[in-house]
Amino acid sequence: MNKKLLMTLDNSFCAVLWFIDEKTNNQSHFFKEFDYLTNGLLSKSNKLEGLYQTINFDKTISIALVSKSDQEQFTIAAKSSMALIKKTDDTKKVLIIHNTDEKNLEQKFSKAYSGFSFTVFEHEKEL
Repeated sequence: MNKKLLMTLDNSFCAVLWFIDEKTNNQSHFFKEFDYLTNGLLSKSNKLEGLYQTINFDKTISIALVSKSDQEQFTIAAKSSMALIKKTDDTKKVLIIHNTDEKNLEQKFSKAYSGFSFTVFEHEKEL
């Protein structure tokens, strides 16, 4: 398990946007962590996609598995998930996880989705 991810994801976050591709499976980077956070729902799913809600530190958190094509902008790919994510007075932060070299995602998402605060999880890319 990636302890850095689990320690980063505290109760100040209302959601996670996990950008996945067609190769994402139960052996992919971060699968075990998100399966753990969703109480095993991901491993029971036939297809990895959609929005999952779970409880983290006694607060609801949404975990969105967002498919994105190579030509598609991140903010456009996340549009349907962001429409379903609820912010509250004390939780407006969204953690973004991706495996690309894309830059300035926090600024791009903040511009596209005002009212939320975005943080990109920094991690080593898969080899």
